[in-house]
Amino acid sequence: MKPLKTLIMKKSNLFVLLFIALIGIIFQACQEQEKHKRQLVITIDDLPLVFPTTADSAMLITNKLLATLTKYDIESVGFVNEGKILKSPHSDTLHQALELWLENGQELGNHTYSHYSLNEVSTDSFKNDILLNEKYLQPLLEKHGQTLRYFRHPYLQTGGDSLKKERIDQFLETNGYTQALITSGYYDWLYAAAYRNVHGKRELEEKVANAYIDYINRDLDFNEYAANLVVGREIPMIMMFHANTLNADHFEKVIQVIHQRGYEIVTLEEALQDTIFQLGNPIVTTQPMGWLQRWAIHKGIPVDTLLQVDPFIPELANFKMY
Repeated sequence: MKPLKTLIMKKSNLFVLLFIALIGIIFQACQEQEKHKRQLVITIDDLPLVFPTTADSAMLITNKLLATLTKYDIESVGFVNEGKILKSPHSDTLHQALELWLENGQELGNHTYSHYSLNEVSTDSFKNDILLNEKYLQPLLEKHGQTLRYFRHPYLQTGGDSLKKERIDQFLETNGYTQALITSGYYDWLYAAAYRNVHGKRELEEKVANAYIDYINRDLDFNEYAANLVVGREIPMIMMFHANTLNADHFEKVIQVIHQRGYEIVTLEEALQDTIFQLGNPIVTTQPMGWLQRWAIHKGIPVDTLLQVDPFIPELANFKMY
């Protein structure tokens, strides 16, 4: 009986070891799956609003956007142009709108005071415009327990010559800013212009809105493909939107598309922990483009710089494409 008992014990021990090994493999697989989970960040430019509007519509757009973000428990970063507020006859209301963003758990970043194109102003003028915006934003953020840490270039223009780019990059780093480039999204402003121009024409409004939701899907397709070409894997998507009526009316559909594609919506801080973003912005160009397209050019990989929009959108928007 002794040899049989020993054999049973050995088999039992082997079973335990195999079971432990299997648990280890499953745990590691889960970790890998979590590690490569799709992530996406919501950022919103030109706060409090892209276009001048009435006080009532300003609050309506703000409340609609915030209602969607709150419903889906999303922490976004909104990039502010203070000059737009102070030049408006509704400046008090627009400042209230910014307060609402902060009260609803959103973060605000610096988008310059005047929304200058870096291609068209001097380095010193651009620096001063950043500091002027900071003068108004810092006290507001401190009031809500935040610090000013993110900056986004207007028009995604980061410097058309190497000296200007280097000086602005150094200035931003010295002043404690992290640059918020984008990996996806761009033309929502063009769809929004078309949507605004057909206001009250229900069939056209619906056509533009449907085309916009389709554009969001195509844009993510386009940049997921670009990420695999440029990086060799998927990366967190940093998506840019604008504070406008189109997004106010249809942002829930946008979020649903993002979720349907398997994305977890995370904060900008979380996404930037991916080491790939430590590589920075590699190229000098006057053209607006996202992070992936910049790296594609740098590596000599043939990728279109921008996704094409529906042909009828520029016409409805009264905008001549490049």
